Amino acid sequence: MTTDDPIVAVMADVARLSQRLDQYGAQLDTTNHGTAELASRLDAIDAALTDLARTVTDLAEAVAAATKRDAAGSETERSDRRPDRRPWILLQGQGSGPGTPFAELRAWVARVLIPQYGEYMTRLPQGIPTLPECWPLHPAACNELWSLYLAWDQAFMHPDTPLREITDWHDRLLPGVLDRLAVVFRCGHHEQATPRL
Repeated sequence: MTTDDPIVAVMADVARLSQRLDQYGAQLDTTNHGTAELASRLDAIDAALTDLARTVTDLAEAVAAATKRDAAGSETERSDRRPDRRPWILLQGQGSGPGTPFAELRAWVARVLIPQYGEYMTRLPQGIPTLPECWPLHPAACNELWSLYLAWDQAFMHPDTPLREITDWHDRLLPGVLDRLAVVFRCGHHEQATPRL
């Protein structure tokens, strides 16, 4: 046989083609194995994502339930902590210790009224942004401040308060109380006075 024989040449080509087909088959097996492995990994990722979505949903429901409980608890606490709405004259005689109306009023004056609204107090005789230290010695001042505190609590501590009540506190109640306190604090003499708690 000579190399020029067409049959030999065709058989050699067929052998090379067969060898190439074997190589492609091996590559395809590797690719199929890789594809199967990739599909398995994707299935695992999908299962993990499904579990994560379930966990996030459960967590969101738990947060919503806790928020609802907290809101209900806060509303209960808020209504439980509402100040005694009786006039100041009826609250006198309860002392000034913790938990008393006077302690509550003094705390509100120190934490809210003076820091937030002190600039308005320049209308008072001393002309500085605070109340005179003697304010507890004046029953009229205690009456005015207690009423202002009750109105502030109603306007600002309850989420369903109409906006009109909030603006009314600023526009009418606060200036009115400050005008009346200006008269109360003009006295200048109370060395012998004692707080009527």
